[in-house]
Amino acid sequence: MKTDERKFSLDDLPGDDWEVRFTKQVVRNVARYRDLRGLTTEQLAAGCSEVFGEPGKVKGNTLNGLFAGKRKNIGIAELLVFAQALNVPPIALVLPMDNSDVVISPKQFGAASAFHAYLWFNGESAPDSSPSSEEFFAASAPLRWVRAATDQMRKVIQMNYEMIALDRAENKTGIRETRYTTDFDLESAIEALAMLRQRLNEKSISAPALPDWLSFVDREPLLVPSLPIVAGLSASALAWIEARTERDVLDLIEMDSQHEAQAAYEKSDEYRAILKDEAEVRESIDKLSQDPYEPPA
Repeated sequence: MKTDERKFSLDDLPGDDWEVRFTKQVVRNVARYRDLRGLTTEQLAAGCSEVFGEPGKVKGNTLNGLFAGKRKNIGIAELLVFAQALNVPPIALVLPMDNSDVVISPKQFGAASAFHAYLWFNGESAPDSSPSSEEFFAASAPLRWVRAATDQMRKVIQMNYEMIALDRAENKTGIRETRYTTDFDLESAIEALAMLRQRLNEKSISAPALPDWLSFVDREPLLVPSLPIVAGLSASALAWIEARTERDVLDLIEMDSQHEAQAAYEKSDEYRAILKDEAEVRESIDKLSQDPYEPPA
């Protein structure tokens, strides 16, 4: 009888081709997040079955074989199920968690860093500097436009929430401070968001969903309501604003106290003496600049 001498391991073994190494890379990440979530393999299997909506569809012993390194490949559908069951972005399961090289293709076997692979997956950088790079950037342009619109939407939301919180903090304390974000800044950010979303619409690209209170952004002509916008905010948004308001109250009180201390110091004899010394130094410098030294003939 011949003994099966095949070795199974999640570690890379001599003779593993790039597909096997890539599969092990993904499975190691799945196992890592399973442990971070404090799940057993059976619990992860139950979570995967829940994603399918079919209790018992994924068996624990099936995953045991996967974690033992017995699989040579893993499908995209499986990757997405694991990502949902573990509540992580799919890319977190594709790329290694450490600084090791990432297996992304036979052409670049073990030659790409996780950082560069991340840029490639997100359409921010071509995998190499070949002539096809121009084609790559043209194909990934929609991703960049959607990302820009998403970032701008987050900026508008953040600015609006912060302005509401500061308004409430000022009303609570009666203290007014110079604002870093004004109504004009927020309105300009909203207009930029509307332009980005209009561009996506013109190119038939699906734009990120807006919260209900920002739905006016997609209407033409754009009519910006009174700022900041409070009506229609969700309970979670209001909770964040309330927490931020309490922090702003403390900040305003501290800044006001510092201003009072500074004002009191500026009335002190010590501060007046410093101003006098500075004036004498400036006067000496002015005299030197008006009467330059001339060496004797």
